[in-house]
Amino acid sequence: MGLRFLSVAQGVVPISTGPIEVPILYRKARSVLAVFAVERGVLDPLLKPVELVPVPVLGGRAAVIVAFFDYQDTSIGPYHEAATASVVVPRGVAAPQHPILDFLLPSRWRRLGLYIFDLPVTTAVANAAGRELWGLPKFVTDIPFRWEGDRFEAAVCEPGSAERICSLVGYAAGGNLVPLRSLSLFSWLGSQPLRTEVDLRGVAHVVRAPAVHLHIGSRLHPMAQRLASLGLDGAMPALVQTAQSFQARLNLGRRVAVARTAEEVKESSASQAA
Repeated sequence: MGLRFLSVAQGVVPISTGPIEVPILYRKARSVLAVFAVERGVLDPLLKPVELVPVPVLGGRAAVIVAFFDYQDTSIGPYHEAATASVVVPRGVAAPQHPILDFLLPSRWRRLGLYIFDLPVTTAVANAAGRELWGLPKFVTDIPFRWEGDRFEAAVCEPGSAERICSLVGYAAGGNLVPLRSLSLFSWLGSQPLRTEVDLRGVAHVVRAPAVHLHIGSRLHPMAQRLASLGLDGAMPALVQTAQSFQARLNLGRRVAVARTAEEVKESSASQAA
């Protein structure tokens, strides 16, 4: 699948764990992605410091995404990843009147993107690459991921412990088959805002009102505290997207212009370090 999709020129980039090639290529992967509806106000404290605004995409409510990835074959080796994110636009950019239609546009024309709050991974190279090249909030820990038939169970553990920060458990069967769309990510690399395009190839099943629950464990870790502040302990998602096999290209980000004061940059750096 996707030989042409993966046949792109790569450049060598040095990071602290040794040189890697970019774009990072994901030759074989699978994922489970749960979308929760939340009030926009609960996201403001997390997004205001980074100059982003939540967008209502679920009947007037904003979306928080909790996702788990099993990267079985990549150009930086196999690893697991989890993510918490929200659909956003930069402050000062008008949100599209029909957000779902915005996702159907080519990524270079879209206003919407994702901002990631937490991005745990299971290998040092994935952690270093994400932090040093994209400014993504990664940390290394265990991420158990089991998927048998229609049932899945995935979790993020406290670093150095079997204690679970959170877990996503349930069944997702049937649903509508949809092509995967490329994604845009907003992040800050130091004081510089970036927009990164993630090219995707494959299909997914979208299941509405699935029998799935998110559970929050220990509240000691900032990731658990953020999820709890959003009211997601024991929550059921509005929909789940499952992809049994897909491919991806993680491109280098491009710098975007945002006018910020020195104090705002300081607040943003402190927020990302928390």
